[in-house]
Amino acid sequence: MRASSRAGLGLTAVILAGLVCGMAPRPSGWTMMVVPARYTVLQVAFDMARRFPVIVVSYQPRGEEGPLLHAWDGRDWIYLTLDDYRNARFVRVRPAKAVLVGGEDLLPPELIEASRWCPLVLNIRALDTAGLINGMGQILRFSPADWKWFSARYNMPLVDRNAELRRKSWYDHAPEEVLPWLQESGRRDWSELGPGASSEPALEGAPAEEAPSGDEAGTSVGPDEAEPGGAGAAAEEMEAPPIK
Repeated sequence: MRASSRAGLGLTAVILAGLVCGMAPRPSGWTMMVVPARYTVLQVAFDMARRFPVIVVSYQPRGEEGPLLHAWDGRDWIYLTLDDYRNARFVRVRPAKAVLVGGEDLLPPELIEASRWCPLVLNIRALDTAGLINGMGQILRFSPADWKWFSARYNMPLVDRNAELRRKSWYDHAPEEVLPWLQESGRRDWSELGPGASSEPALEGAPAEEAPSGDEAGTSVGPDEAEPGGAGAAAEEMEAPPIK
């Protein structure tokens, strides 16, 4: 799809449609989302855990003290030292990939380094709801039913990005054009940080406006306040994460 056809559409999710999306298998195993302890971001993370095998880890930057870390075990927040996290001592099953959420102005460098035990480490810079859902939708390979669920939950319209491609011959397009696109923003909203090789398509991020920072992305909350019930997801509906 040409850049000229990817106009900004505000806060939108993207429904993945077309042959490529329908044929692509979902990744196996667990995915770990490492997210800032902000209400709206945690809400999306918990909703991901409702529909996919996702481990939720929250972080709060503390400057020279190092990040304050907690892992959600399905019922409570479990405090983690940076060493616990670095050596994966808090999980029974190591996730296949880690998704670190936040830009370089927010993500503590030591947390990035401590995540390299994971086979694949990805970064989503977007903190807004649409950008975060779009990024995770690509990484987790959302089905149309998943997109519809998130669209209804967050009251965001779905946009079929492959409609124009289906009106033309498959052979009229370069391979990268038949892959699903996220809403154009002039930048990528996730990138690979780890040593593993990603099979995901190169994305161009969403949404059109710059990702919010600070209070615009949700008030920073402590672990006792940031539970699935309080963030809009029912804890009993989540698959129990493999937290020790």
